[in-house]
Amino acid sequence: MSLQNDVETLYVIALERYASERHVSVESANDVFVEHFVHENILSQHEYLHQIPMDEVYVYVSELLERKDTDLPLYHGSIALFETIDLAQSKTRRDFGKGFYTTVLESQAKSWAIKLAQRNHQKKYYVYQYFFTPNPGLKIKRFYKMDIEWLEFIKDNRIQGEISHDYDIVVGPVADDDTLPTLLLYLDGTLNANAAIEMLKYNRVNNQISFHTANGLKALQLNGRHDYV
Repeated sequence: MSLQNDVETLYVIALERYASERHVSVESANDVFVEHFVHENILSQHEYLHQIPMDEVYVYVSELLERKDTDLPLYHGSIALFETIDLAQSKTRRDFGKGFYTTVLESQAKSWAIKLAQRNHQKKYYVYQYFFTPNPGLKIKRFYKMDIEWLEFIKDNRIQGEISHDYDIVVGPVADDDTLPTLLLYLDGTLNANAAIEMLKYNRVNNQISFHTANGLKALQLNGRHDYV
């Protein structure tokens, strides 16, 4: 089973159990899960959670839901030293549009930073940690899996450049470098969407949370930085 399918399975089982125990609709339960970043937390702790019984996974989820704070730790890999995020410095033609990209996976952020350092022939790189505290006024788009809507969204942003949407924040999968050939085949019309999704589902999928507006960045608070040489 792929990482994406495994995380989705754990999420759905926990969601349905929560809805059943509390006699609420799955839709209402999902609103609670979204508010507490259950999907993102399952992904960040997947290496541990997929090895334990489902009852223990549910205990982990229940403890998340009982927390009063809903801050989500996020990581950003870079070769630049900075205190303030400048969206004007962001590159265009990115998956979710021009913006500041983070992930719930520290290892992924470090991998991004290492690749940037190698590409730019630099020895030093950095991994920044932030706390993400959303507010009701934020316009957030969430993709929980690689599907046609996700693929079309990426296509629009990569082809049009800049930002092809009006979301403050976008949450969703990012595939590793092995998937780039498939994405390029889709973007140039060689593959249709269904064929591309079928090929992509066999790749390891990670996570990205991108911030595209000043309003979105207000929900981020810097918590520290690790320096690497």
